Amino acid sequence: MLSNSIIDSDDDGIVLKSTGAAACEDIVITNCVVSSFCNAIKAGTETTGGFKNVSISNCVIKPSKEKGKPIWDTPRIGVSGLSLMIVDGGTLEGFTVNNLTIHGTESPIYIRLGNRARPHTPGAVVNTIGEVKNISISNVVAYDAGTWGSSITGLQGHPIKNISLNNIQLFSKGGLKMGDFSTTVEEDEKGYPHAITYGNLPSHTLYVRHAENISLNNVTIGTESPDSRFPIIVDDVDGLQVRNIVWKNADETKPLVKGKGISNHAVEAPLGWTDGDYFDLMDE
Repeated sequence: MLSNSIIDSDDDGIVLKSTGAAACEDIVITNCVVSSFCNAIKAGTETTGGFKNVSISNCVIKPSKEKGKPIWDTPRIGVSGLSLMIVDGGTLEGFTVNNLTIHGTESPIYIRLGNRARPHTPGAVVNTIGEVKNISISNVVAYDAGTWGSSITGLQGHPIKNISLNNIQLFSKGGLKMGDFSTTVEEDEKGYPHAITYGNLPSHTLYVRHAENISLNNVTIGTESPDSRFPIIVDDVDGLQVRNIVWKNADETKPLVKGKGISNHAVEAPLGWTDGDYFDLMDE
């Protein structure tokens, strides 16, 4: 258990690692205040044994008070608030995240399955792609976020599974125009897992790719300045539920959700939506 701690770090703030065959498991992180120029609360990157049964609750994430230049040339407001990943084999499962306040950071939520496949035990071989599944994130307020957006990304044929986001508020700076971001997102299967890799996503709030059973319920989103991007983009997702969404300052000129390769979906209109398509399913 880690509790009642105040952390201000140039590198990642609170980090779980797994460098052997056994999982890093049965962990409680609670009542902490964390600042980081990198990732505030993170599982990974070393993930050989995986992570299991982790509770993260009642934490505040805020910008660092340090006035010097970040040693890794990262954003002063931080790279991500919550970063959960498997990239070297192993399984990440059984995470509950509840009651987070995230002030600042470029990417409030970053969930990633990759295949860097780097062994961390002498003589070991990482020859299987890991898993990311069974994650509940609830009661999160993220504000003054940068422009990168949040993401949930698996690999083709290896989806991230069973992720629920409930009672979430995501407010970012916005203000991007065409040309300020790429309309495609590289798979980067072997790369270092980092929200910096994606930078400004083509969605200003959430990007989801290669996933199963994704639920968004009671989510409020908004940008300080008008943004040309779609709020939510989904690609190759089986089982998508979006309901009880409040989109502040929506002008109804673009959909709430834009997607392709989507099956078994139930997407409701944002509360108060009166005109126009709110779900653009590109391959229908």
